[in-house]
Amino acid sequence: MYLWLAIDVDRQLASARRAAEQLSPSIGDGHPALTLPLHVSVRMSFPIPKQDAPDLIRRIDAYFGTISPFRIAARKIEKCGDTVRIRMRGGRMLRKIHRDLLALTQREFGIPPHPLDGDFVFHTTLFVHSDARAVDRAYAALRQIPLPKYLTASRLLVGCSETGRADDYRVLRATILRNLTGVESCALRMCATELSTAVMRSDPFEQQ
Repeated sequence: MYLWLAIDVDRQLASARRAAEQLSPSIGDGHPALTLPLHVSVRMSFPIPKQDAPDLIRRIDAYFGTISPFRIAARKIEKCGDTVRIRMRGGRMLRKIHRDLLALTQREFGIPPHPLDGDFVFHTTLFVHSDARAVDRAYAALRQIPLPKYLTASRLLVGCSETGRADDYRVLRATILRNLTGVESCALRMCATELSTAVMRSDPFEQQ
């Protein structure tokens, strides 16, 4: 199976989502980008043996619990290959989360980084299409959508897919971030480290 990790920005980009939804039927099916909440991925999706997924998700949940809400700067709407996307500024917290997740998945579960993790571009995809002309038309229609200057990262998502296809992912877990004191943050980070060897009762797949 495949896992996907992201920041939920769907409500904050509601106008952009509506524009993309209205656009797709007239240009072509760009809805694979809209089967999930609009989001900013914090690591490339990756395959993992199904039997290992519950342990990894528990570790990710514990790590997400150490993060306080933070701001993300929205830069611009751009065209990139077969997508139209909102490019985000890769600030300190986004970079740190990306590095931490790469280290966690590789060190504890032997999952190597994806080649695109090497020069990771934080973004929100609005439209996807294999026809370059459709992408050009979508970009022309979406490029002037007003964007908020900043988004707030306050909800982190874990998604899964049996196939790895873009239209096959679903949200599995959501973690609401809260403001932490220095003492709380330190304690939670210690707990997150200990969870790598702890046995936890709840299985995230049982909640679906």
